Parts: sequence; C-alpha cells; structure tokens
Amino acid sequence: MKKLSLFLAAGIILTASLVFAQESGVSQETMNAALEELSGIYGSPVVRPDQARAICNEEQYMVECAQIGKKYGLFPKEREREVDALLIEFKGKVVQELKQCGSTECLIELATQIARQ
Repeated sequence: MKKLSLFLAAGIILTASLVFAQESGVSQETMNAALEELSGIYGSPVVRPDQARAICNEEQYMVECAQIGKKYGLFPKEREREVDALLIEFKGKVVQELKQCGSTECLIELATQIARQ
C-alpha cells in the first residue's frame, strides 16, 4: 500500500508535468484554451507551454494540470487511462491537502499519510 501511494504521487507529478509537453498534434487554439484555463487557476497569465510546465511541476497545481490536459486532449490516448486512475485516487480530501502543499517535503509527508491509511 505504501509503495502504491508513493507511486501514485510520483505518477501524478509526472503526469501533470507532461501535460503541456505533449504539444505535437494539438492546435494552437486548443493550446491557448488550455493555457487560459491554467491562467485562471494560477491567478496570472500563462502564455507559453514552458511556463505551464513549470507551474504544473508545482505540487499544488498538479491535479488541475492533469484535469486540464485531459479536458483538452493534451495526453496521448494510452496515457489518459493512467490519468483517470490517478485523478480518482486523489479525489476529495487528498486533493485539498495537495493544493495546500508548497514544497516537496509536504508532498512526501502527504504521500506517507496516504500510505498509512
């Protein structure tokens, strides 16, 4: 259980950071819509995919990034199943706690708590 929770935490970080890396085959209009949605969550304009990747690497935004990537088709089809599984795992209370994390240490502590449960 502990390894699974740590794996899921690592998986969601990887998933979120890859959202805006999957640019090929995505129209500029779609990318702009995804960046605009991320801007609303982030609280300031995000206009380039490299900015989005940096934001998505922050623990507090990784769930939203995964959701945006799924919504706008920024993941390859085979990756979408993994994203679905990760998002289900992190629903509810865990998502709220994750949003409050501002550091890697916080994320590790949260993953440890999940493993204990």
